[in-house]
Amino acid sequence: MRKFLFFLLVLTTSIMSAQTNNNVSGVVYEGNDNQNAVFFANVTLKELGKKVSTDFRGQYNFDGIQSGEYTLIFQFLGCETITKKVTIDNDTSLVIDAHLEKAKLFPNNDHVIGAVDNRKITEL
Repeated sequence: MRKFLFFLLVLTTSIMSAQTNNNVSGVVYEGNDNQNAVFFANVTLKELGKKVSTDFRGQYNFDGIQSGEYTLIFQFLGCETITKKVTIDNDTSLVIDAHLEKAKLFPNNDHVIGAVDNRKITEL
């Protein structure tokens, strides 16, 4: 019986120590100012495979993260992807904001050249 109680004590202690209060949160903005929050941007915690979308204020939050080094990836359609490395220690609350820039459609100054077909459409 004592062995069972000791085992139960060790198991309970290890489970309690595995729970963490670490979290990463922040706001995703468009441009360099803090005026235009981006809602429904994708934020990924790469090593854990966790993904969230920002809310209507551009805010995101990851709770209960174990200590370690992680990669945050910020993405939104029509904007450049941002990658940030973060280190999380015990009982850490990190605030990581991201400022997304609009993607360049033609980064090498390439031009799209096309032709217009001016033929008339006739009814059958």
